[in-house]
Amino acid sequence: MNNEFDNYWMRIAFSIANKSMGRTNENPPVGCVIVSKENKLISVGNTKNGGRPHAEDVAIKNSKVDLNGSTIYVTLEPCLHYGKTSPCIKKIIKSGIKRIVYAIDDPDPRVNGKTFKFAKKNNVEIKKNVNKDYAKNFYSGFFNRIIRKRPFVISKISTSIEGFISSEERKKIWFSNYLSKLFVHDLRSRCDAILTGVDTINIDNSELNCRYPFNDGDTPLRIILDSNLKINLNSKIIKNSKFYNTIVYCKENLDSLKKNFLLDNNIKIIEVPYNNKLCEKTILYDLGARGINTLLIESGAKINSNFRKLNFIDKLIWILTPMNLENGVNPFLKKISSSSDLSINLKNDFDLISEKYLDNDKILIWQKK
Repeated sequence: MNNEFDNYWMRIAFSIANKSMGRTNENPPVGCVIVSKENKLISVGNTKNGGRPHAEDVAIKNSKVDLNGSTIYVTLEPCLHYGKTSPCIKKIIKSGIKRIVYAIDDPDPRVNGKTFKFAKKNNVEIKKNVNKDYAKNFYSGFFNRIIRKRPFVISKISTSIEGFISSEERKKIWFSNYLSKLFVHDLRSRCDAILTGVDTINIDNSELNCRYPFNDGDTPLRIILDSNLKINLNSKIIKNSKFYNTIVYCKENLDSLKKNFLLDNNIKIIEVPYNNKLCEKTILYDLGARGINTLLIESGAKINSNFRKLNFIDKLIWILTPMNLENGVNPFLKKISSSSDLSINLKNDFDLISEKYLDNDKILIWQKK
């Protein structure tokens, strides 16, 4: 019976953690549920905006009853180290909670299984790996940054029925329907940063923000790759940069007047190595050092192709629309003439893990092998 209850309450904890996705800076979004000895709900908590306070601390403080003998369910191993907050495991033990259940070990070397041993030493029952497989996927961004020192990279592409990402003339085209746009804005709100190229900004005049009510205006860090600072200074992304954090990566020793203009508009300039193109590896590791767990690419064929060649795309979200284009550009600069050909090409690097329809748009989700 315990296993059945444990799985149930852990699913509830993950649904609570989901509310914090994309809002906790470098910290992981954690959900927490406390239940009584009679298996009745006492309290819940999730990591707050900015990453603090932690979910366990919130749930304990939210409780209106004595927690002695209760069980706490946490989606990630409670922290044991001192940082900007004191260790959650010590707060849990002090509260009188006698049983801890969590989904997966925290890969941070300051924690990483140490909480399990600490609880045992303090005579607190502890159980781990409940819904572990789900947790691995849920924390793919955080785990990727801690272990591989770079963000988990998601590429989102929208194409015509033939698999073209744009016309050959590179004109601005709206492919997806209203429901798909809602889907994309929700996706943006759940990522820590969005990356695009200067050509996409100059052609589409993209804002790269979250413009739908359920996102609470929580726009992630916006990143523009602009080797030679060709960005249109009248673009929307510059005009609204005082509201949203924005970084431009460029090569060294460029026009200081343009750089100063961007700096005056609250845009951070970062110079990186350049060899016919900006070094994507340097950019990804810099973003990892800045605490970016999940990076969303919304860009054209050149950037998608470069990131794929370097094996940096971890997940691909393809919105296949019924729009017809007689000719166009493939998302990865391949000689492909149909969406079927594109699917066959993707199977070299990715597994198709999900497909669904949003009205007449088809959403295909591919995971790196």
